Amino acid sequence: MNSKIQNDDGFTIIEAMVALGIFSICFLAIGAMQINGINKTTHSREMTEAMIAAENQAESLMAMKFYLDDNGIDDDNNGDIDFYDVNPDLVAGQYQENSAWTGKYTVNWSVIDDIPLPAVNGPAPFALTRSKSITLWVTPDDNPNKILINMQFVKVGVLSTGDKA
Repeated sequence: MNSKIQNDDGFTIIEAMVALGIFSICFLAIGAMQINGINKTTHSREMTEAMIAAENQAESLMAMKFYLDDNGIDDDNNGDIDFYDVNPDLVAGQYQENSAWTGKYTVNWSVIDDIPLPAVNGPAPFALTRSKSITLWVTPDDNPNKILINMQFVKVGVLSTGDKA
């Protein structure tokens, strides 16, 4: 009897195509993960830059005084010596400023007087504001309706009659 010897040294075309299909699916999954990772890294960078811009502005606002003692100078020219002058940098209203160090974000803030503490009568001829509620938010310049960072804080000024911030 003659027996035929079979040689199993290679792959069939079916086996090669199945292996190529599995490799392609894995390769596409890895590519999708890379794209997702790049997008998340970009978003994290944007949020970090926006938070730094917000923190810088919040620190500037917290450093401002409520009232300046003018040391006996009549700088509003009304004929009397003023005890307190309102600091023009921290008056109630809504403001915005482009972030100088990145140029990609706009920092917005609003200041509301006498919340949560009401004004009190004091040595000045007007009621003294004791607190200012400040809301600060950061938007990207290319999408001003998208708020990246939003923070609220209260700045306390005159604590009691005659005390200065």
